[in-house]
Amino acid sequence: NHITILFNVFNEAAVPLLFYTLEEELWPCIKSFLVFLNRIPEYPRTRINEIEVDEECLSKLNSV
Repeated sequence: NHITILFNVFNEAAVPLLFYTLEEELWPCIKSFLVFLNRIPEYPRTRINEIEVDEECLSKLNSV
């Protein structure tokens, strides 16, 4: 719900905002949520595109 609210308030600026404010060890999990929600922009390619997805987190999201 929090991610949805962030996108409602900040629109596409929510993606860099999330990565800027959270610790780097949480980035793979956050990216998994964004991939699940189809919110990772294809263009422009940034450092966010290079972050690995947490496969365990993504598989749990896909199983729901």
